[in-house]
Parts: sequence; structure tokens; C-alpha cells
Amino acid sequence: MFQHRTIAALLLLSAFCSNLQAEQIIITDLSDFEFGAVAPSAGMLVLKKDICVALDSPARYSVLARGTGPADQFTLSNGFNQLSYTVYFSDRPNQAGAQLSAGIPQPNLRGKKWKRGQVCRRATASIEVRVAASELAAAGAGQYSGLLILTVTAD
Repeated sequence: MFQHRTIAALLLLSAFCSNLQAEQIIITDLSDFEFGAVAPSAGMLVLKKDICVALDSPARYSVLARGTGPADQFTLSNGFNQLSYTVYFSDRPNQAGAQLSAGIPQPNLRGKKWKRGQVCRRATASIEVRVAASELAAAGAGQYSGLLILTVTAD
């Protein structure tokens, strides 16, 4: 017997810039991932966003990602059930890049050189979020949400 379940999810993105050496870092075009209604049989869910990461000096940076699950793992929750997801980050737009591990920095990424007062007008990086088909198939119906926290630090 076919059982229809709908899963709706929202992943909120938050970014922090750590500038211990007085570098200026800007991040633009960062917005939430809205999964919408998804059938459990939909297969792997992949959402991607292009953003701009720019630094005044130097033009290299690290990204550290944390989720809201246990030990900062990447999870979405509806209060009863959890969905795990994976995060990929690239220092080039329209590319999946390297898979990030929760709490472990991804170093030596190349940012756009930025001068104070300028606006970052084009994408320089990409964030991709994937929810495996097996996670969707096992999930209970409901509204899922989570928070992905990115910390950008100049190298």
C-alpha cells in the first residue's frame, strides 16, 4: 500500500566573519535554503547557492561549518525526527567543491580581492546542500528546519 508523506524543510544560513588580524571580509548573496514540499520517494535532494566572499587582504580564507545537531552535525529536525544532510563548499561559483565536516575548517580557499567601499557584484563561491534519498525515504512527514552556521576566517 502506497503511503503519501510530505516533507517540507527550511535550512537557515548564518555566516560570521572572524577577522582576528583586522582584515575586512564580506559575504553577500547569502540566503536560506527552502526545500519546499518533498515526497519521500523524490530521490536525492540537491540545493545550491552561489555567494560572494571577498577579503581586503589577504585573498585566502577558511570556512568552518556547524549544524544544529549533536556535536554540530548537519541535521534538520521536526521536533521528533531528524534528517541528516551533507554540505559542500567551493571557492568557485556553480561548483560542488569539497565536502565539509562539521567543526573542521576547510582552509586555503581563494576569495575575491576587495577594496573598502566596493560592492561584491558577482559570485565567487558556492554552497551545496544534499539530503540523501535514504534519509528522505526514512523521514516522517512534517515541517523540518535547521541552521547551518558558516564562519569565514582569513588565512
